[in-house]
Amino acid sequence: MRITVKQSREQNKQLARFLQDAKTLSVSSFATSFEDRLGPDLYPAFFGRTLSLFAAGTDQRGRKYRDLLNEIPTETTVHERTFLFNFFKDVWSGHYHVLEIGPFLGGSTRAMAMGMQLNNSRLDRCRLFTFDKFDDYYSPDRLIAFLAPLFQKGLLGQEAEDHIKSTSEFQTLFRLIHQNHAYYRFLDHAEGVLPKTADEIAALKNIFRLPPAAMFDAVFIDGCKSWYGTKYFMQAVCDHVTPGSHFIFQDYGAFTCFWIPVFMTLMREHFKLVACVDNTYTFRLTKSLDAQTISAGFPDSPEQIDQATFEAIFEFLLMEAADRNDTFCLQNYELQHAAALAYLGDREEAYARIKRLLNIPYFRKYDSLIRLALECPTYTPEGNIYLSAPGADSN
Repeated sequence: MRITVKQSREQNKQLARFLQDAKTLSVSSFATSFEDRLGPDLYPAFFGRTLSLFAAGTDQRGRKYRDLLNEIPTETTVHERTFLFNFFKDVWSGHYHVLEIGPFLGGSTRAMAMGMQLNNSRLDRCRLFTFDKFDDYYSPDRLIAFLAPLFQKGLLGQEAEDHIKSTSEFQTLFRLIHQNHAYYRFLDHAEGVLPKTADEIAALKNIFRLPPAAMFDAVFIDGCKSWYGTKYFMQAVCDHVTPGSHFIFQDYGAFTCFWIPVFMTLMREHFKLVACVDNTYTFRLTKSLDAQTISAGFPDSPEQIDQATFEAIFEFLLMEAADRNDTFCLQNYELQHAAALAYLGDREEAYARIKRLLNIPYFRKYDSLIRLALECPTYTPEGNIYLSAPGADSN
């Protein structure tokens, strides 16, 4: 649906009237009412922006939470972490557990856990389960450099440095970073590896598995780094959630991870976009989803989808992004479409599509991202896919 000038003016009037009453509403009530008023074109960006800027307070307690949000070196943005903190403080129902895949050192984990801790509706039984392979991310020197702020502040000491130099495992570091905080009492961290292909399942050590009876009403995904891994994860989770649960995809806006928006498009009857901030897009489960539906609708590999189908998927996504004036996704879907083509082997077309984006004026602020994609738009389980100009040798 496209918004006319007249409709936009009327929505602005509604927005002004509604903001007069906003202070008397809880954030969750505010969100529900505002979602109905603004609709799918305007609401996700507004709600994401609201939660990414909302402060815990200007007093000493509020400053403490903001400092803690920014303390752990992380690849998430400050807006994404603030969104997570406020989402779990004010929007999360607090009735069931929370699930995270791919925390790395736990910048996102802390944001969610502190929000959960302050949520007045949280039941004592609710826990934050976080899974990672907790191994083999950075070289020792790179990890020590990445953690330099924590060493400089004395939050990590010689024990941590010795551990980094002796092993690539970093769940011990994760524990050292979080164990002295109040939220650690309801934090469960464990190894859980997602298979990159179906063939890996039988032999994979520490494969991701959920506690059999656990139910979740919020899922944060930052570890679905492959096509099949995404399928495996969603099939594993779908029996542990009910309609109304939220799925927060941190890599939805990563141009390499084209499989995430493709999955969400193929499963769109089950989800509704409710918030977006930076790379993170949040969806509400609106209709029960089961493993059979995923198996039938999302194949084991991209090669089982032809180029025409990818063309239709990304055309649909681009139309939706245009309707909600999402300039970021307009360029990102183009990059992800090119990434899909490169994955299928059409590197020349992928290069040409990405190259064209450099000449579009309203994509200028994404120039650095586009140039990164022009070099390496995505990867397979075997490694990175590199592009080169037509006529040059391809890697």
